[in-house]
Amino acid sequence: VDPIPNKPPKHTKMLSILAADHEKLGIFCATTSKMTSVGDPATSNLLADRQMAHQKAAWMLRSHLEA
Repeated sequence: VDPIPNKPPKHTKMLSILAADHEKLGIFCATTSKMTSVGDPATSNLLADRQMAHQKAAWMLRSHLEA
């Protein structure tokens, strides 16, 4: 956890941090969505949906940074 800065970071820095966090969560969901091999397809589907949502959010944030 990063220490709290005295002054808020610029908006581009905040967007890049948020995009990186969404990417990390997408990777986490991708690795844990292998629940079908354990016999839990409902959890696998839930995590696959969350992975897509996090990937979409990361893409959207990156597109704002590139614009």
